[in-house]
Amino acid sequence: MPDSLFDIEPLIPLVENGCTVLTPNWRLSRRIKAEWDQAQNAAGHRAWESLQVMPLAQWFKLQWQDALRDLDLDIEPTFALEPLQLVELWEVVISRDQHENSNSPLLRISAAAAQAAEARETLLCWQVDWNQRSVRQQFSLDPDCGTFLRWLERFEIARKQKNLATPADEIRSLLSYAKSISKRPLALVSFGELPPLHRLAIEALASDIHWLTPTGSTRHRQYSIFTGKREQLQTVSHWAANLNRENPTARIGIVLSDMANDRVAIEYLLRREFDCLGQSYTSLPVNFSTGITLEKAPLVRDALDALSMAGETTSVQTVKQLLRSRFLNLPDKDTPLAFRFMERLYALRSDQLDVAEVRFLAKDTQGAEGAAFTLGSVLMAIFEARILRQINRPSAWLVHFRELLELWGWPGPGPLDSMEYQQLERWWRTLDEFRHYDKLLGHIPFDRALALLKRCCSKQMSQPETADAAVQVLGPLEALGLEFDHLWITDMDATHWPAAAMPNPFIPLALQTRLDMPHASAQREWSYAEHLIQQYIGSCDHLYASYCHQVDDVPELPSPLLHSFREHRLAATPILYEPWLTQWESAERLYLTDRFAPPVTDEELSTMRGGSALIEDQAQCPFRAFARHRLHLDEPPAASLTLSPEERGSLLHNVLYIFWGHVDGHRSLSALRAQEQATLLEQAIDEAIRSFSGTRKRLLGPTYWQLEKRRLADLLSQWLMVERARKGFTVECREWKTELTLDRLSLDLKIDRIDRLPNGERFIIDYKSSVSRVQEWFGDRPAKPQLPLYSAAAPAQVAALAFGQVRPRDCKFVGLGDTEAAPGVKTNIDHITRDDMAASDWAGLNREWHGALEKLAVEFLQGYAVTDPQESGRCKWCSLHPLCQQASDNERRA
Repeated sequence: MPDSLFDIEPLIPLVENGCTVLTPNWRLSRRIKAEWDQAQNAAGHRAWESLQVMPLAQWFKLQWQDALRDLDLDIEPTFALEPLQLVELWEVVISRDQHENSNSPLLRISAAAAQAAEARETLLCWQVDWNQRSVRQQFSLDPDCGTFLRWLERFEIARKQKNLATPADEIRSLLSYAKSISKRPLALVSFGELPPLHRLAIEALASDIHWLTPTGSTRHRQYSIFTGKREQLQTVSHWAANLNRENPTARIGIVLSDMANDRVAIEYLLRREFDCLGQSYTSLPVNFSTGITLEKAPLVRDALDALSMAGETTSVQTVKQLLRSRFLNLPDKDTPLAFRFMERLYALRSDQLDVAEVRFLAKDTQGAEGAAFTLGSVLMAIFEARILRQINRPSAWLVHFRELLELWGWPGPGPLDSMEYQQLERWWRTLDEFRHYDKLLGHIPFDRALALLKRCCSKQMSQPETADAAVQVLGPLEALGLEFDHLWITDMDATHWPAAAMPNPFIPLALQTRLDMPHASAQREWSYAEHLIQQYIGSCDHLYASYCHQVDDVPELPSPLLHSFREHRLAATPILYEPWLTQWESAERLYLTDRFAPPVTDEELSTMRGGSALIEDQAQCPFRAFARHRLHLDEPPAASLTLSPEERGSLLHNVLYIFWGHVDGHRSLSALRAQEQATLLEQAIDEAIRSFSGTRKRLLGPTYWQLEKRRLADLLSQWLMVERARKGFTVECREWKTELTLDRLSLDLKIDRIDRLPNGERFIIDYKSSVSRVQEWFGDRPAKPQLPLYSAAAPAQVAALAFGQVRPRDCKFVGLGDTEAAPGVKTNIDHITRDDMAASDWAGLNREWHGALEKLAVEFLQGYAVTDPQESGRCKWCSLHPLCQQASDNERRA
């Protein structure tokens, strides 16, 4: 066990004389009480009176409650508001004001409510009377401050009607009846400057006041500079672990200037240094001053996500998290049924979804013999409850919340560990506190009730109960009053120490500066930061500080508060964990070249259906073809706020399919006037959009589709100019489906368009919205084998093949043939083919294509699956990295 973190000796005579001990925070109160109990136990006492120690804010609250209970006085108000309740009341007031004064809309009413609540408490604590004429004149000079004054008047009316009190109101009530309240001496430990109202109340309510501040002085002060945050936290963790190994009783403290963002990282690094990542996970000799907020605890997070499915909208991430949760009873969440459902969900290509759409997909996803997907049944049961139509008091909503969670089987079929059980207990306490909003808010709808519950959970800290530890990780305020042998402060750069001034926007700046209110000025922030440093200096033997000389590519300077520290250069800590690096370097590696998967069996072949993409994947990279078409692996479609390239291409194909259904060839096209062509295009575009996926169409919205219609009309007008420049042709087939067999492999093909030329020959066209090149048709592994496949599948030899490149300002035909079927179709075969090809004419080229395509098909059937990309750059965009040896080799070399 570490030595004492607080010297109890100066307090003993004060406590014996009846002093109540007050502290700035709960952590120091608990520490003093623990040290007092240890001292009494060490003195041989078997029983002793509990030490009266608490934070100052709690003492004020208890004094106010005692006055309400014990004194026969008409003290008002009588209902105390918790911080979150106070913000909620402000939000109600501001929302009503916004409704009546729409000329000043707010984007985030909740943020304005929090700042307004803080402004009122600050004005009361600095004893500013906003009803004075001179004060009101100052507020009227600034539009924001004037608006706040209007809100404040509404707030006072609402507060008095409901007989409510804020913390500052409680203290003011106590001052009014201070003469009637019994007084006792106080001992205040490690306090800095107090607001005038607090100091006045302490002097009025205490018979005697004793101020205790650290009296020691640091013997060693030094600071170090790091290149980045990771290196800094890694070095601090290594330092703490080494000190603890050298002296297990040493008192070691780490002050994180940015506790919210750095806590998770430093916990992992400390666990790694203390070897507490495996079976010894619970034996970490480190105590953290703050845990995580309750809504981020997996148990509670999943409960809130489950409740949100009774709302109107959700996200793919939320649904995915629900299916991963072990706190919900979804027995088929790891079955192919769940994967099929997620595939359909990703196909919607949207992060945000209507719950109704998710419910339909889940209900529509069924297994063998019509087996129902559990998620669909749960969502239907929630829908049938019809709770969205109700308006209830918060306490009544708790009943519905419990009923909904019972449908999900929360908190799950498995046992909870100690930490999760503590989180569950805190969850129930939070629900009990939720009842108190009945008086404040009255009847509210479901979405408001759930949002309020989430905010309540966000204000509750989930901190596991742990034994005392040798290493303490604290925020800047939690370290006040504690004593250490070694204390390290991170991120002591000029940006954080002192922090930039952040005056409240609802109080006139001149008033804040004159009264020296919190965060009002740079001078105020300097004094505050200097006070913290002096407290640290007086409470430890060795004080260390550090900062990063560059943060997010922006140079940083050391804090000016480091002027009394000497620089200490530390040896660079390896970025990689040394034990892991040693193990990696000493490992014996066995490399096995495995180019072949099992050959494709007849049974597998009977169920395998593929098109030109199968041969293209085999040509691009054999492993890709194996993974996609035999293992059926690929990344889900990416979410997009617009049409994806694939969707745009499909829409373009559909419009052209419809258009050429009305226009049968060159003669009909040439006969169209400009307005007639525009009308036909508009009709084709409208029909193609109507046939588009209903959910995607609705998600993108009508404005987007108007823009898309204009884009398509302009693009296809450019394309039809290219079509008009051709000689006579007749559109013979559109999206002609056929089958091609290569060895034992049957491919399903769909040819976009086949034209009949004036001489009776056929011309195959494939539409592309990307840049196209005929060079990609050549070689043993043609990168784009689509058109050669179409040529091989045609019932008779075609005269030409071409991509119809439909791109803005770059519309053209790109192709080859025996005849110039269209501008851009080249016929000089012998000049275009590559040196490694023997073909010199069109017929010979078609024979070579057929041989190359059949060879690729045979390799696929034989299981040839080597990682051999045609272009190394393609690996960067491939989704198969977790399986691919090539990607692993590239990363290892990097």
